[in-house]
Amino acid sequence: MFENRSINGGTARSAAEHAAALVSRVGSARLDAEDRVSFATARWDTLRSAELANGVDTDHELQSLMVIEQAYAANARLIQTIDSMVQTLMEL
Repeated sequence: MFENRSINGGTARSAAEHAAALVSRVGSARLDAEDRVSFATARWDTLRSAELANGVDTDHELQSLMVIEQAYAANARLIQTIDSMVQTLMEL
């Protein structure tokens, strides 16, 4: 339909050719972005697995600390009760 004409050493293109070139660049950019996201996701998964394998499970450690805290509080109450009983016996 339209002939390519030379303008300032370049080639004139139709609107359809410009649109096709734009769509091609956008598609390439999208594929590059998907590759980067895939790589980042795989890297994150690998690092997370390594952290969990060698690292500290904070949820488990927090649960253990809470059990220790409850045991400590119970022992403190027991000692207070024993102290109160000894004080009562000493007053007799």
